[in-house]
Amino acid sequence: MLLKSKVILSFSISFLISAILGVSVYIGFNNIKKELRFLELSDTMRSKSLQLKRHEKNLFLYGDFKEADNVYTYISELKGLIKENSPNYKNVPELAQLDHKLDEYLEKFSRIMKATTFFQNDLKRLKNQNAQYSYVFTFIGSTFLDHPLESAELLQRFLTTGQNERVKILNKIKSDTDSLRKIGEEILTVSKELDKSVRERAENIISIASRTIFILLPLSFLTGVISLFVISQGVVMRLKSLMKTVEKISTGDFSPFPISPKQHDEVTALITLFNNMAVDLKNREIRLIEKEKELYQSKKLAVVGTLVSGIAHELNNPLNNIYIAAQILSKEIKDEHPEVIKDTVRDILSQALRVKGLVTNLLDFTREKEPEFRDVNLNQIINHAFQQLAKVSDLSKINFLLSSDKPEVIISADYTQLERVFFNLFNNAIDAMKDGGNLNIKILSEDGTVSVEVADTGNGMSKEILESIFEPFFTTKEKGTGLGLSIVYNVVKRHGGTISVKSEEGKGSTFTITLPRTHGS
Repeated sequence: MLLKSKVILSFSISFLISAILGVSVYIGFNNIKKELRFLELSDTMRSKSLQLKRHEKNLFLYGDFKEADNVYTYISELKGLIKENSPNYKNVPELAQLDHKLDEYLEKFSRIMKATTFFQNDLKRLKNQNAQYSYVFTFIGSTFLDHPLESAELLQRFLTTGQNERVKILNKIKSDTDSLRKIGEEILTVSKELDKSVRERAENIISIASRTIFILLPLSFLTGVISLFVISQGVVMRLKSLMKTVEKISTGDFSPFPISPKQHDEVTALITLFNNMAVDLKNREIRLIEKEKELYQSKKLAVVGTLVSGIAHELNNPLNNIYIAAQILSKEIKDEHPEVIKDTVRDILSQALRVKGLVTNLLDFTREKEPEFRDVNLNQIINHAFQQLAKVSDLSKINFLLSSDKPEVIISADYTQLERVFFNLFNNAIDAMKDGGNLNIKILSEDGTVSVEVADTGNGMSKEILESIFEPFFTTKEKGTGLGLSIVYNVVKRHGGTISVKSEEGKGSTFTITLPRTHGS
């Protein structure tokens, strides 16, 4: 392992332990803070529960019905605290229990208050009807909540009619009051359990945080000391090896040094760099020899190009004459002429046209004419190229589709040369789709550039063929010249653009041409 890596690793381990310590302490303090807040909350809820019971006692003992409002207030406050803090303390079952008990308490208390209100109104009516017993009804009205059964006995003694229904109400109040007091005691019990649970949780968290500090802090210190000792010893050993290596280099021995596969330190890296330098020098000499060969080959190709250009120029005029003469003959032939004459003339026309195309490709390849830039409509060029191809090829089985993000895409280019580019690409695509298929053209305008995708559903090409398709005179066709895609490549480059191709055997090919919208951009 490299010294740098050892240093980084040791400091990383020490830092990681320290970071874990810091994060643990931070989390511990946050948890303690959270539990202290919860402890404060539980203490508040326990205090409010006691206040709730106190107001309940005052209500039943002294018959002070203003205390009912205080009971409702404390129930509402307790419910509000539970609702506000339940999302943060979902794992505290006492909160849910307390909330459930408060619901039961509120239901019982509301039922008692409803029965109390009804009974008080009934007492007022009885007091008005039986003025001689008004003191009795006044006494009953102030004590029936705390002593409902005794109040029922008094009613039975002073009333001769209707007392059974009132006795039932008082018995029901007695039953609900006993139940309410029991639920109240349960609320106090749950609040005490909640307070106890919170205190235990806080103590556990403090204990865990303390143990974490006592474990990780010494571990971090020990790791740093051990790492420092190991690294310092490793540095001394590496420096000695480096001194020996420098002594060998100072003697002028630059031959490759043997390297042990077990060594992976800085000295080994230095020796490796020296060995690579020696290998690079040898490779550079080999590349220079290859460049000389390529230069010699380029000179030969230039001579061949000049010769081919001259021959093509010399052949061009005779070929034009032969082609024109064959066209005149084909027009002069009548139906009465023998079929062999007709076939011969047609063969002369087709072969002359083929050779004429070959000569044109040779001329285009050798002359490298610079583009004449002007504003042209790319959509129009593509459509016109396909129309020109339709004049010399059978396109009945080809589905041609041109899609463009704009109705007109204007760029600065040479109209004739670009038309030749797309003519050659379309021609190759159609040759790849012998049984017909789809020829999809997509134009996409971007910032400063235009991309044209030419996709076919033909036979596709292998990876080996893809590597050579733009080389001059490379072809996979029986009668091809191998210059079509070379001309396409050169024209695109002279326009400042790029061309790429993706292909898969049996799934077709896609050529992508990217051109600048303006000349020189």
